[in-house]
Amino acid sequence: MFHLLGDVYVDHEVDSDQRSNQINLSQYRGYQWMPGFYDYQGTGMQLGWATSLDEVKPGDFYAMMLRAYEFRDKVMVYADSESYTRLYALLLLALFPNIDERTFKLFFICIKATYATGTVTLHDRSSFQEMTVVINRKVVQELWDKRKTDPLVKPMRQLVEALPEKTSLEWRILRMMATKDVGTIPDTIRNIMRRTAMSNSLDAMDDWGRVIADPTRWSVSGATEETLLDSDSIFQACVNFGDLANPTIRNPDTKKIAYTNQWYIDLLENIVKVLTDCGDLPSAGRSARLRELFLDETDVTVYENMLARLQRLFDGGNDNFRLGHSDSIKYNENLIRLAVRMSDEQIKALCEGSPW
Repeated sequence: MFHLLGDVYVDHEVDSDQRSNQINLSQYRGYQWMPGFYDYQGTGMQLGWATSLDEVKPGDFYAMMLRAYEFRDKVMVYADSESYTRLYALLLLALFPNIDERTFKLFFICIKATYATGTVTLHDRSSFQEMTVVINRKVVQELWDKRKTDPLVKPMRQLVEALPEKTSLEWRILRMMATKDVGTIPDTIRNIMRRTAMSNSLDAMDDWGRVIADPTRWSVSGATEETLLDSDSIFQACVNFGDLANPTIRNPDTKKIAYTNQWYIDLLENIVKVLTDCGDLPSAGRSARLRELFLDETDVTVYENMLARLQRLFDGGNDNFRLGHSDSIKYNENLIRLAVRMSDEQIKALCEGSPW
């Protein structure tokens, strides 16, 4: 999956879900839904369809994607392999009119990596799931060779020009490095850090749940035989873990609560304690470094500070920040790392002529 614009995302048709608001671009599924299909409870809205992007006129493509962007809720573009890779190429060519061939191919390697890792972290997926989107030398070369003749590049460029702050984080980082304007990136990174802290809390309790019945561990957690039996949730018996033991934070809706910065600092302190006690030292180290960033009061609305934070998060070698699953399938860590390593000269060459 990759982020197109706003709340519009592109995924392979094998992951299609009738509950999603969607556009269908596929040889097999790119048809208008039958009348009455919407009568099924929970069915999303179909906002567009085509068996191939070749049959979509530039004006119709612009209108379809703009409608998806302006729709009230998240929209998925479910595409076959050909449309998936072409949409990604269109996005690259729209964002970077003067992109060179090597960078074009490197960006495709990054999206190939993200698609692969996204599928292996999902459960009950068949072993050939990774192969449903074909990204190889032949496919990428053909897309590169057609870069000046594809009629859909222009409408895609019009979209990103009109909505520069609605592009994915990776592209906004490159834009920031070209313009020295941080835009909305500080807010995005803050929210990612918060979601990652919540994700790390689940990892910590998963580790602790494997040893929670061991009496030799109870002095660490503050649990007793009585509290372990009497508590509604066995984790609630771990009174030394603060809100980490609160079942409320394992509720998906909790992610929407605006906790204070200090709350996350305290949560991560307990996460580090649990992970360390369970021997998961690499994860404990990553949570400790995340806590350090919550404690860091550097003004990240200043370009140099924001870039330094991104480099610390995504280009720290084995100490790299790891996104939670909900963000890792949306944001491309490989691409972000590639971006923050670029020199000023590389950024200038890449972004020259960009409409956004």
